[in-house]
Amino acid sequence: MSASRLRTIGEAASVAALVGSLVFVGVQIHQNAEATRAATVQRLGDALRTWNLTMADPRLWEPAARMMPLDDYSKASTEDRDAVDSQMRSLFAIWSNAQFQHSRGYLDEEDWQGMLRNLRMNLDGTYSNAWTRLVRRTWTQNRPVYPERFQALFDSIDAAVSSGRGSGGEAMDMRRLRKIGAHYTAAWNSGDPGQVAAFFAPNGSLRVNEAEPAVGRDAIAGVVRGFMTAFPDLHLVMDSLVEKDGAAQYHWTFIGTNTGPGGTGKAVRFSGYEAWTLDRDGLITRSLGHFDEAEYHRQLEHGVGGP
Repeated sequence: MSASRLRTIGEAASVAALVGSLVFVGVQIHQNAEATRAATVQRLGDALRTWNLTMADPRLWEPAARMMPLDDYSKASTEDRDAVDSQMRSLFAIWSNAQFQHSRGYLDEEDWQGMLRNLRMNLDGTYSNAWTRLVRRTWTQNRPVYPERFQALFDSIDAAVSSGRGSGGEAMDMRRLRKIGAHYTAAWNSGDPGQVAAFFAPNGSLRVNEAEPAVGRDAIAGVVRGFMTAFPDLHLVMDSLVEKDGAAQYHWTFIGTNTGPGGTGKAVRFSGYEAWTLDRDGLITRSLGHFDEAEYHRQLEHGVGGP
């Protein structure tokens, strides 16, 4: 057998060994990912069960039971308020951690939806209106200690529940919807496309004028990223949030300078609106965006005050 033939066989064997090792590594990564997801579900489930068992203990339930009937929580003892705050913070931490694990891909969509249902049930009076009022009171006091993304999620679900709007299209609570709008605006001004996408349902859609709709949070984040990249100094202003034809209309003004890759360097300032359809969890299932594209392109070429 010639030297060149041996060399060819050796190279082929090396390639086969490399492919085999990559397949093995791929299997290991997959198995590790599955193990991580399983462990995440187990930990979150254990945390929720522990919390429920804790609240089932009459001695630990008593502080909340004493506070719920009160019209003025300041009348409760300091010990009771501290105990309830501690219990509620544990529950908020479970939900916040679940959102984080879901965003990292460690919590499957079905399990995440279960966590969202649990959060909603604590806010929609399922357990009792007095309990819901206590949850909201504690959230208001402790809200700043949690990540902004979770703050936005909690507030959007609370607003949807309080508005009474579900899939049946009941009347909206505009005060709370404007609160969602304020947090949505802050997300656009954060520089993080994911924060904007988090306001949409997993299969929600965003359509800008006559473009094809972006469906799903990844696609929506891609649309937002395009604007944030093109306008590094992007600043969005919420002009108003009104109800029209059974939908919430979020009116905005977009301000920025087109200094991103391939940009014209011109400043723009234009207005438009999004027509939102919300689900029962307060997430956007469909957003129809509208603005004057001709004016937008004129400003890209000439600037705000150009011809």
